[in-house]
Amino acid sequence: MAMDGGVKSTINGVAATFVGTYYEVTGSTVTKYYYAGAQRVAVRTGSTLQYVLGDHLGSTSLVTSDTGSLIMETRYKPWGEVRYATPNSTLQTRYTYTGQYSYITQDATDLGSAGFGLMFYNARWYDPYLNHFTQPDTIVPDPYNSQDYDRYSYARNNPVKYTDPTGHISCTGPQWDEPQCVGTQAFKDNMAKEKVVQSIYRRFKNITIKDVYKWELRDLQEINAGLSRIVGGNGFNRDMDASFAAFGDITFIPVALGSLGSDPNTGLPIPARANWENGEIKVAPNADATTIIHEMGHILDGSLKRNDKAASLRSETFGNVFNTKGLTTDYGRTDHLEDFADGFLAVITYGTQSQSNPAISDARIAAITALIQSYTNADYTSTPR
Repeated sequence: MAMDGGVKSTINGVAATFVGTYYEVTGSTVTKYYYAGAQRVAVRTGSTLQYVLGDHLGSTSLVTSDTGSLIMETRYKPWGEVRYATPNSTLQTRYTYTGQYSYITQDATDLGSAGFGLMFYNARWYDPYLNHFTQPDTIVPDPYNSQDYDRYSYARNNPVKYTDPTGHISCTGPQWDEPQCVGTQAFKDNMAKEKVVQSIYRRFKNITIKDVYKWELRDLQEINAGLSRIVGGNGFNRDMDASFAAFGDITFIPVALGSLGSDPNTGLPIPARANWENGEIKVAPNADATTIIHEMGHILDGSLKRNDKAASLRSETFGNVFNTKGLTTDYGRTDHLEDFADGFLAVITYGTQSQSNPAISDARIAAITALIQSYTNADYTSTPR
């Protein structure tokens, strides 16, 4: 039996025909199911329409009439047995615990001879009384989790948290293709994202990454790389307290490519934009570690303004005061804000060696170096790394 196409099931002489999970014919009774996205929300048996409300696992918990009147309530034990059903009422659907098809005759269903005590989970049958599948899994979804080596276990032995929509994959919701489903590529990608973010959080107590799962893994890696270079040998030399004091709280927010506008010089989408007033940095998918360092330069500049520090080093005076050679980058010439940020980028990238900074004046390098040293109280920026 499979539920992903047109199939016919005959159990104990009771025949049922299915078209996916949308259409079912048992005898002369036609049942249709309606969805909002991937969530089953209504069932029509014959001409009677009823609405279906689920719990956090997708189990059919409440059924109402088309006018909203409560028809039936069903509650489940952790492993799927019915612990309460509205007396003298019968569900109009056999999709019960976690939204899976039930062949269990119990208070909530009236299966007659079609009931034989198991639930259909697509790849396998599940017995809620034994709390196990009746067949071993043919795959190990996550070889790094010991729970997945128990081939008969249901939902990693944690049915309050997980479901198993396919009989193969434990999920934290009712749909098999969710990013939270163990073994899917989306799940693996999200685990990799979480690993990068946790690496950032372990080192940077002032950093917040918004909407972790909306980022591309590559973007998070570039943020991590940029931050790591800032606290490296050309920057704060692993003096984390000094970097916290310099930048304050910072929040990285993912945005769509092109949503920040286009560079007037190149016409290309702007990869990131920092708001020095609130410490937010919006990052598009075309940003890299260099971009992150540049935007952090804006945050540093903003921190000086917010905390009324180093007036002579703030961006509004930076270009005029430290202009010994009249040198800055092409981008830095557009305004004093970019001049400051590119000066910071140059020091983090090359250190204090002027020969490594052909487009940045010595005065600018010395100014940013002095600024960093004012937080670290040590000469950490004398040797390029």
